Amino acid sequence: MPQTYYASNTVSDLTGGGNFDFEFLPNPSTANTANVWSVAKQTTEAFDIFTEAGNPSDSGDATGSWSLELNVIVGSADILANVYIYRVNSGGTIQTGPIESSDTSGNVYPFTAGVLPFAWTNPALGTFQAGDRVRVRVSGTVPGHQGVDLTLGWNTVDSEFIAPYTLAGPQPYAFAVWV
Repeated sequence: MPQTYYASNTVSDLTGGGNFDFEFLPNPSTANTANVWSVAKQTTEAFDIFTEAGNPSDSGDATGSWSLELNVIVGSADILANVYIYRVNSGGTIQTGPIESSDTSGNVYPFTAGVLPFAWTNPALGTFQAGDRVRVRVSGTVPGHQGVDLTLGWNTVDSEFIAPYTLAGPQPYAFAVWV
């Protein structure tokens, strides 16, 4: 059964080396659009979003369709996106990846305003081990001669990340108590 997360502006306990590191949380929270991402002219900048510690909480298969929605409040066609997915261990060390979103292959996807969809079909992330987490890296390149500021929205249904987890381990059971 797929697991839906929401890209939040909650700071992650892991770092990917980008401009900022946030978490995917299992429930939407108070909407926040205060995050401005500045990318200088003729550079590439990135940020990372991780599932929180202990989530997924078990090991198992993660084949299937993955998707991410980024809520771009103020965008620009002058910045081009690449979006990657990784499997990392509990300490953030890359186990598999980067695997580029099919939507951003070739670095031609502009960061215009709106809800931007990205997808992966059966990315080769391998089998999740206990403690493994998901990392998504969003990279923006400004090929022109002026910097770009983007305003991103967080913590809403417009910032969903859907993972196709099929986790190993005990199955939930329904219990009835008769009195």
